[in-house]
Amino acid sequence: MRESSKAIDLAHVAPMRLAGVVIDPPRRLVRSPRGEEAIQPRVMQVLVALARAKGGVLSRDDLLEQCWDGRIVGDNAIQRAVSRIREIGAGAGDQGFAVESIKGVGYRLRAPDGQSLDRESESVQPHRFRIDRRQAIAASIATGLAGSAAFLAFGRSPAASAAARDHYRSAEALVRSSSSSDWEEQSLRLYRAAVEESPRFADAWSGLALAHVRSLYRAPDERSDAVAAEAREAAGRAIAIDANNARAQAALVMVEPEFQHWDARIAALEEISARTPGTWEITLSIGLLHQATGDFRQALPVFEKLLLDEPANLRLHRILARTYFRTGRPAQAGRLLDIARKHWPRDYGLWNAGLDFLMLQGRYDEARRYLADDSLYPFNVASDALPKRHLLLDVLEGREPGQRDRLIRSFLGHLALKQDAYPGVIRMMGLLGAKTRMVEVMRGYYFGEGRYARSLSRHSPRLTGFLYQPHVDGQRSEPQFGAMMARIGIPPRPRF
Repeated sequence: MRESSKAIDLAHVAPMRLAGVVIDPPRRLVRSPRGEEAIQPRVMQVLVALARAKGGVLSRDDLLEQCWDGRIVGDNAIQRAVSRIREIGAGAGDQGFAVESIKGVGYRLRAPDGQSLDRESESVQPHRFRIDRRQAIAASIATGLAGSAAFLAFGRSPAASAAARDHYRSAEALVRSSSSSDWEEQSLRLYRAAVEESPRFADAWSGLALAHVRSLYRAPDERSDAVAAEAREAAGRAIAIDANNARAQAALVMVEPEFQHWDARIAALEEISARTPGTWEITLSIGLLHQATGDFRQALPVFEKLLLDEPANLRLHRILARTYFRTGRPAQAGRLLDIARKHWPRDYGLWNAGLDFLMLQGRYDEARRYLADDSLYPFNVASDALPKRHLLLDVLEGREPGQRDRLIRSFLGHLALKQDAYPGVIRMMGLLGAKTRMVEVMRGYYFGEGRYARSLSRHSPRLTGFLYQPHVDGQRSEPQFGAMMARIGIPPRPRF
């Protein structure tokens, strides 16, 4: 008989072994003879559910209850997860496993001949790694991703219980890989569980503070001041326990509005980083601040060094690939995407970057073939995304000039649905040559003015790095755009 169909909480599932494949659910990692890779949380939940069944058959309803909290989803969602699990099992060769479809019934795991699918009771420990900094970046990344996982700090606080350290370790793993679609929410929850378990755990408090800072970028404007207060409180708790806690000190800097204060924030973070070298989150923030003012000369080496140090971090792959492309290195950008897609084949950010690179180079036929390849589709692509992207390609190539206004209205409609749509809409207005609309949306986003105004609060995020992406290059000589960039306080052109 299979185990209970209670919804799976990956943070509390012990590592297990399926034939020759090690599964680490809290960290979303799978280790096999071909190396280690991170997988999406939903895929991991389905894998855990099938593993718990120990070769028994799970129906579609079983999987919905255990992996989607009973929500109704399309068959494609389950099939995509099963397809990804099949890739993992097949990739391990004769030490792997297969997923068998039982027509009209469901799915079950099947092991190679003579091997057992039973979960092992002993703890399965993750590998640690060191990076040879003399290697080229691409080789270092490929080696680090294939054979190792990111180093995890256990926290220095002697007051932390074993359970608190487990929560903290799982949260750190999520942050350092950033490979799941909900890594920010999950890590915040785990940091909170760690401090509830051990209120004197300084590192967990500082991790919670940084998690609240990250959540500011998703919070509605009306909630942003409250989220900032939560970040300050958590950082204050960490510093009260450990006055030298660098991450808590950085959180107090990072929670303050960066808009029009970029140089002051860089200086403050560099001072903290100089006292405590090797704090990668602080270094990343410094690089992103340079990027926010268009200074790619400073940003690029920061991102390159970080990816050498953190080769299993998906977010860094995305950032560096787009930075290479922006600075005129499309071949390097493409190679980095290829490396990343081998380990995160269904990631939306990588998929979207690959499409952008083709589109922005005018390689429209290749972009259409890319869109038509359903083996590349990310798990969370919206149902209306593909037709709109096809239409965008047609308009940019001049095949459907009459559809330009329709596309512009469609993109502007996103502003009423999602607060975080502003950066994407501004990029699309620039790409489509809608210069007046673009400046109007910029006024609404940065200053809360005009027909597209948002209800700004003191801590409402106002990002600027996306203004230096190639989508906007066609507008850089326009007086309206130059005047708006001057009002924002940053140069209209990137510096390479």
